[in-house]
Amino acid sequence: MRRFLVVLAGCTAAVDVPRDLSKLDDAALAALAAAARAEQARRRGAAGGPVFAYAHKQTFATSDPAGAAVFLRDHVGGTTNVPMTNTSHTCADGSLSGYTHVVDFPGTPDQPRGFTVHFVYNPHKPPFAGGVVPGTDVDAYTLGERVEAFRRGRFDAGVFDQFVDTHLGVAYESLDPIVDHWRAHDIPFICRTWCCGPGMPQWPDQCPYNRTNTEYCEQGCYVQLPHGIIVEALCGLGGGLAGARACLTKAQPEVFNLCAPS
Repeated sequence: MRRFLVVLAGCTAAVDVPRDLSKLDDAALAALAAAARAEQARRRGAAGGPVFAYAHKQTFATSDPAGAAVFLRDHVGGTTNVPMTNTSHTCADGSLSGYTHVVDFPGTPDQPRGFTVHFVYNPHKPPFAGGVVPGTDVDAYTLGERVEAFRRGRFDAGVFDQFVDTHLGVAYESLDPIVDHWRAHDIPFICRTWCCGPGMPQWPDQCPYNRTNTEYCEQGCYVQLPHGIIVEALCGLGGGLAGARACLTKAQPEVFNLCAPS
């Protein structure tokens, strides 16, 4: 048994740390983890500047929040909440100021607080419904629809366009179940990886960088929500080549080549 000091709510406390953590029950293990997090936060705060707590949410402006939320629920593993309609703000013409659909991802050991995605529609904000961004013919909510129209046919063919780089990344233990699901529902997707090493079809001749990159080996498959919004399903983060190969066997990701047109 070892003891170390932590600071909780401004008080210094001693915490017993057994050498064999397997002997702790869930409550004791949770208390120990909380004490360790508090000590980490104290050390970060002592360095000055803001102290990061956790990732809370991602928000997308879209013309179809309901459609985007349903897609994320049905095809990417989220849980759709009751639609949040902003009934407390009614406009003079009787219309609502806008509305939001919320999708939750449940808590996990790596993200115990879970994660939330908001899809928002509010045509009363500049540049207004039917309005335009100065110098263009696009308003905030048709932008995604136009990106979706531009992408039609290209995404099916595996083309990685510039707008795909704006996306939400969600990590999974394995991408095989989600790839099977997308194929069963005829949902187009494209996969990319930074990994390139023995056992991959591209190695070694088609590896544009680091001919034997077997450390930074995440696998990512991208899917498009209504309208034009991209979500990347990830696996193999930090697992090296073996972990990356094991977590995605149902699709072969192309190696990222930032010099190629797609």
